[in-house]
Amino acid sequence: MKVAHIYIPVMFLLLTGSTARAQHQIGVEFQAYPAGQIASLNYGCSLGTNGALEARIGYNFIDHRDQGVQDDEKGGGFGGSIGYTYRIWNLLRLGARADVWWNTIDWKMDPGTPLEITGTTKVTVFQPTLTLDYPIPLGNWVLIPRIAFGAEINVQTDGEKVGQGAILLGGVGFARVF
Repeated sequence: MKVAHIYIPVMFLLLTGSTARAQHQIGVEFQAYPAGQIASLNYGCSLGTNGALEARIGYNFIDHRDQGVQDDEKGGGFGGSIGYTYRIWNLLRLGARADVWWNTIDWKMDPGTPLEITGTTKVTVFQPTLTLDYPIPLGNWVLIPRIAFGAEINVQTDGEKVGQGAILLGGVGFARVF
């Protein structure tokens, strides 16, 4: 079973299977990391007083520059994640996310020289991360600064190898609470 087939029922359960008393959040998030940015639509559902499930769909804008395997790597792709956060102190939450991104990377070797070689690689990326966030309530809205650390793991590659490895992300979300 492909990983994509797992996300559809899990996201459906997150959106429909929670209790009527649960608190829900729908919003947007923007994350930046040294080799790109992620923009997403997010959904969250509280589990009791301390835990919450999260799901998101988004687009990953990638610019590895010369930090990847090839001399220049640019591209992007759609994907999503599921995650869980737990309040550890006051409003501070610790969490874990599992992202999958379906990226297309245009790359160059020896750019700008007579030896320049170009190509395109399609890659499925698994990106597990640990997250730390501090939601700031603003009435029926919430501002969510977040940092995350994990890994980009290329699990399926069609074409030449492209960059992967450790990842540190910083971002902010903004959501409506229901």
